Amino acid sequence: MTELAPTLHHDFQVITEMNSGLERFKEMSLDVLLLGGSISPDFLKSALDTLDGILPQAKRVEFPDLGDVAAWNYDPQRNLAEIQNQ
Repeated sequence: MTELAPTLHHDFQVITEMNSGLERFKEMSLDVLLLGGSISPDFLKSALDTLDGILPQAKRVEFPDLGDVAAWNYDPQRNLAEIQNQ
């Protein structure tokens, strides 16, 4: 996380810029995979709900018992099996 911290301001800038204008994604014709965790904060789940409702070809996968720090509690074998079963 120490290595990533200096770049976080870029993430927040993109989030701020995207706060309005999500409706433009209704025209997107690409397949989109939305990934989230069942114990992620409500604001992240809400963002995925919004995108899932806007993106015409979205597929959503929610990993049980994972949050927004999934990189630290990620089990590739278990999570790959969950994606394939959804």
